[in-house]
Amino acid sequence: MKHTFGIHTLILILFSFVCFGQTNTDSLEKILPQVKNEEKAELLNQLSKSYLRKSPEISFQYANEALKISRKLNDKKLEADAMKSIGDTYYYRNEIVDANKSYQKAQLIYKEINNFVGISEIYKSFGNLQFANSKYDSAEYFYNKAIGIKKDINDLYGLSTLYTNISSVYLYTGRRTEAINILNESLKLCDQVKNKLGKAMTLVNLANIYYRDGVFEKAVETNYEALKIAEDIKDQRLISNIYTNLGNIYNIFENYDKSLEFHLSA
Repeated sequence: MKHTFGIHTLILILFSFVCFGQTNTDSLEKILPQVKNEEKAELLNQLSKSYLRKSPEISFQYANEALKISRKLNDKKLEADAMKSIGDTYYYRNEIVDANKSYQKAQLIYKEINNFVGISEIYKSFGNLQFANSKYDSAEYFYNKAIGIKKDINDLYGLSTLYTNISSVYLYTGRRTEAINILNESLKLCDQVKNKLGKAMTLVNLANIYYRDGVFEKAVETNYEALKIAEDIKDQRLISNIYTNLGNIYNIFENYDKSLEFHLSA
């Protein structure tokens, strides 16, 4: 018997950012008063990325400050980066219209300066927006545009996140084999480029497939593997997702005490 998994288990969409630990984030904040101009704008953009999953509100504040400095300096690359980060914060707050506007502004600048990394990231962001609106054909179109550029510029880290994202499209459109294949490719790349967050989220998506197929023991095993990584990088949002998933599975096992334990911890 197949079971349908909750929507929170599928919308594990990745952004291409390095996963900062709290210690690194604290260190960046400590040196922030010591830097100026381009260096400060770059640092603010990094802090915005580091806070995105923990606090989109703080992430927005840092990105907006980076935007002001970059415009004052007339640094187009930093301006586009800040505008994209602002779009990401809107996305995380489910403010899709504002996210789209910010991404469009960033796209114009990236194209103006021929920044292909940025262009590919914006295509991915457009894919995320389309996915959020359940427009899976359009999401796949944008993800594939981004993948093409990532391959051309050999951006393996970016590819590792994109493969996880497009797997969600495959899952929602009933292409299970394609989803598993691309997730396994993502795992290889995540190991190669040391993308711990990407690996954890990829494992969660694989666990969701096992859950849907009724292979609950494998789903538990894979979720625990993802949980170990999530705890290592201290990603509370992902830990909460995994706890909920495990709670659902233990409920099926009729282990109600353990199910309740995980749900309460989530």
